[in-house]
Amino acid sequence: MTQNSTFYRIHTMYRLLFLSLFVIANTACSNSKKHTGKAEHLESNRIESPKTTVYADVNFDGDYKIIELEKENIPEPKQGNSLWIKDFFSHFSYPVSAKENGVQGVVILEASFDTFGRLVNTRIKQTLTAECDQVALESFLIATTQGYQPLAIKGIPVNYKIDLPIRFSLE
Repeated sequence: MTQNSTFYRIHTMYRLLFLSLFVIANTACSNSKKHTGKAEHLESNRIESPKTTVYADVNFDGDYKIIELEKENIPEPKQGNSLWIKDFFSHFSYPVSAKENGVQGVVILEASFDTFGRLVNTRIKQTLTAECDQVALESFLIATTQGYQPLAIKGIPVNYKIDLPIRFSLE
């Protein structure tokens, strides 16, 4: 695999991660009913989405374990979250057949990165439909061409994976 290909994949992964976070946040907001000023009212109307999960190979043995990171410590796309989200959504379109059939749900992409933050691999971890899976994957790869920031554990860069949920919602 070439260095440019790896970098492109890593970049795509990070973009997808942050896009997913953005989609989840916007979906939760768009799914809430009229704002009443009460937090409990808004919370009761949110659709739960899976959270972004980060796995690290801290021993460099290929054994990835879930790691807990504060939201601000999750690796982000090298171009920044805002530009990544813009790139993702400029290529994201709800598949016509999914709209016509009322398909809604979440695609979870798994993206693997090396110690430099270069995308090594992507795969669909949770499928919705073939069309939705393809849109999510392509949008992620296009948005992640610059790669992600490396992840360091105790000051040592590690290989890592991210599970990134991409919500498809008609509301």
